[in-house]
Parts: sequence; C-alpha cells; structure tokens
Amino acid sequence: MFSLESQGRGVLWAVSYGDSDPWPGSADGLGRSRIYRGGIQTSPNSWRPSVAERGNPGESDHIDFADSEDPLGYALKSFELGSSGGFDVCHRLGADDALVEVQWTRDLQHWPSESMERTVSVTTGAERYDVWRRVADVPSGRCSYRVKVVIIGR
Repeated sequence: MFSLESQGRGVLWAVSYGDSDPWPGSADGLGRSRIYRGGIQTSPNSWRPSVAERGNPGESDHIDFADSEDPLGYALKSFELGSSGGFDVCHRLGADDALVEVQWTRDLQHWPSESMERTVSVTTGAERYDVWRRVADVPSGRCSYRVKVVIIGR
C-alpha cells in the first residue's frame, strides 16, 4: 500500500500495488522508484520504474511527445523478432504518453493482442526490455508481428 498524506487532512491518495509481474520489478527494492503514469491507479500498466536509480525526487523524468514526432521513435528504442522465438521490444522509460501493444496475425487483417504475453521484462538504464510470446493455445506456424503505439491524451 502506498499513500500520500497531508498534515491535518489525513490520506489524500492511497493505492495498493503488487510486487511481482506484471508490476515493475525493478521498482520493488531494486533501486528504482515506482512512477505513476496516469490511468487506473490499481492497474500495473499505470506504473513504471523511474529512469534513474534511486528515483528522481522533486522532478519528473517524463518525456513529452511532440505532435510532429514519430510515435514509434518516441516510445521505443527497438523492436525485432528475437532469436529465442519471442518478439523483443525495447521501451524508452519516461515515454508515458504512449501505450505499446504487441500483436500478431496470419492474414494481415486480424491483429489479436490478447493472445500475446510478456514473458521477460528487464530494466537497464533508461530502457525496459520486454520479450513477448504467443500464448500456448495459439496454433504454431508462420505469422507476422507488429508493434502498435497509441499516443494517449491526443
């Protein structure tokens, strides 16, 4: 449980959070702060680890999205089909205006994202590296992947 309190006014804001995946593991006693990105306070997707070790008290590490900017370049450092059969995505921490979704298809028309799961998530420096895989109940065979980036609040 995390709470923000004011002297004389009590609890201003309180939220319960988890300490295992999908919650940011590097912000669980491993040197980074837990940063609220916005959204539903009890959702793991509304939180991320701080860019810097030991957090950033009194300042923000948020990266603003410029309207002329490429959404993929804003949100991601890289993405590729990994050698282990997963789809590797390297996020830019602080790019909080972006929602990133990995999708796959067999026919290039239907792109389900609910059948993808994050299996690895590692934070190093100002980046978070995730490996995504299709879940077990999806038939094997040739398919295409894409990364969908949606800029929120626009």
